[in-house]
Amino acid sequence: MQNHAAIHAILGEWVGQRPLAECQATLDQFGVPATKVYLMEDIVGDPHFADRHQVLSVESADYGHLLQPGVVPVLTATPGRVAHRAPLLGEHNEEILLGLLGMQPAELEGLKAKGLV
Repeated sequence: MQNHAAIHAILGEWVGQRPLAECQATLDQFGVPATKVYLMEDIVGDPHFADRHQVLSVESADYGHLLQPGVVPVLTATPGRVAHRAPLLGEHNEEILLGLLGMQPAELEGLKAKGLV
């Protein structure tokens, strides 16, 4: 670890001068465990993620088709599933506050008037 900074600088310069594919091939050749850090566009375009249903298209009334993560891990005997899109901010406020928490409608209106909900 005493040479960590120097090694990091040398490797950074080496990687910065080569295409990713060349870096990966060289590191693979010498048994160095390494891979690129995926950006969202890499994940969306990766056939492995698609085959494992890790990027799903869901319908939104406001935005049309949206991409969202699938269920991780993918289990053979008990696979998970995505039943619907993620809720919008505050979408279930009334259901939770009035139903689950038993708040009175006047209390909820007071919170709305104060801009808290």
